[in-house]
Amino acid sequence: MKVYSIFTSIDGEINKFHQGALATFVRLAGCNLRCGYCDTKYAQEEKSGREMSVEDVIAEVLKRKVKKVTITGGEPLMQMIDVRELAHYLFFEYDIDVSIETNGSIVPKGFSDGINFVVDYKLGTSRMNRRMNDKVFENLREGDIIKYVVGSREDFEQAITHACYQILIIKKPVSFAFSAVAGKVKPKKLIGWMLKEPLPGMVFNAQLHKIIELDEPR
Repeated sequence: MKVYSIFTSIDGEINKFHQGALATFVRLAGCNLRCGYCDTKYAQEEKSGREMSVEDVIAEVLKRKVKKVTITGGEPLMQMIDVRELAHYLFFEYDIDVSIETNGSIVPKGFSDGINFVVDYKLGTSRMNRRMNDKVFENLREGDIIKYVVGSREDFEQAITHACYQILIIKKPVSFAFSAVAGKVKPKKLIGWMLKEPLPGMVFNAQLHKIIELDEPR
């Protein structure tokens, strides 16, 4: 696997296992998108990572003795086979909760129930909205989360339209997390929009790790 970093912190963003929970992060290198607001540009290129076997990653995770792992990137599903093997070993062999953060362009394949996904639905501000794959969102499961990163009122309206489609047509028991793009939309304004158009499963997602200034190893 091409791994950018492995570190232990808190889950700064929402997932099935609670925001703020202790977690070991496995950040993989390489991404197929280039979002305008990306805050992990340092991990976009595959060459930014070092090669590690799945066994080596597991050994590093186990040393940290934390029962939650967040697999992120980059884009983890660019390394689908290794990520699936890693997630299944952690979950089934070591009883570690696993969530995978992915960008909505690649369909997860072969992952067992119990592996949680937080999936971005890219909006206009990202400049990657045309890269979304509808099949990703059709195949989500209970406990999975769709995340909308909102940089404008137009983004918010697009997110509401997509969430309503998920609720009324796809009918999957997922949650909808709304985040504000720093410098584009104030969190208070986004919350105000949400209050005026409430939907089942809607939550506001703040980046706790940034608010409390936790530094990620680089």
